Amino acid sequence: MDLKESPNREFVRHPWELARFTFFRRVLEEAGLDRSPLQILDVGSGDAWFAKELLSCLPTGSTCTCWDIGYQEQALPAAFSDSRLTATQVRPGKVFDLILLLDVAEHVKDDRSFLIDLVSRCARSGTHVLFSVPAWSALMCSHDVALHHFRRYQPSQARALLKDAGLTLGSSGGAFHGLILPRLLNVLKERAFGAPKEPVAESLEWQAGDVLGSVVGQVLAAEGRVSRWLASNKVDLPGLSWWALCQK
Repeated sequence: MDLKESPNREFVRHPWELARFTFFRRVLEEAGLDRSPLQILDVGSGDAWFAKELLSCLPTGSTCTCWDIGYQEQALPAAFSDSRLTATQVRPGKVFDLILLLDVAEHVKDDRSFLIDLVSRCARSGTHVLFSVPAWSALMCSHDVALHHFRRYQPSQARALLKDAGLTLGSSGGAFHGLILPRLLNVLKERAFGAPKEPVAESLEWQAGDVLGSVVGQVLAAEGRVSRWLASNKVDLPGLSWWALCQK
C-alpha cells in the first residue's frame, strides 16, 4: 500500500489489496519462485505489508529490502518489527534474486532511465522482476493525479520499457478486468462535469463490512484465477492494471 493511502492506525485492508497480493503470490508460485530462499528488493514498498506477507509464504532464509523514499527512520511502518525486513530511503548497493516493481513506474518522471539503472545495478543474470502498472492512458483521472502518477501505460508501452531495460518477458497480461468499467464511468463523469479541484488520494481501508468484503474478495480472487489462466494461454485481456514477470 502506498504510504499516501495508508491510515496511521490499525485498519481493515481493502479486498482489492488482498486480491492483488494473492494474485502476485500465485504468479511467483507458478513460476517456481517459492521453492528456495530469496533475497528480494521491494521498490516503492509503502507500508511493507505486501513484503511481510510474501515472506511468510517463502522458505526460511528469505529476506526483503524495502526501498521507499517516503520512509523516515523515526516513523517506519509497523511491519518493520519483522527482522527479515530492512527499510531504506536510498537504492541498495547490491543485487537481488527478485525485484518487485508493483505500481511504481508511473510515479517516476523518467521511468526508462530509472528502470535501466535499477536493473543494471540491482539485478544479476537470472534475477526475476515482477512488474505492474496502471493500464490505459485514456483512464487517467483525478485518482491518478492525487497519487502523483505521471502516466498510465498502454501494454505495448510497458513491454517496450521492460525490453529497453534488458529484461526478457515471461508471463504477462491484464488484471482487474471488471474494474475497467467503473473507472471509465468515472473518467466520463469528470470529463462531463469536471474533476475535483484538489484531488485526494483514496484510502485503501475497507469500511463496508465483513460480508460485502468477503463477497468482493471472492469475486476478485476468481477474476485473478481467470487472469492467470489467460496469461498462461497468451491471451492479453484488457484490465485496469497490466503486469509482467520478467528475467534479466
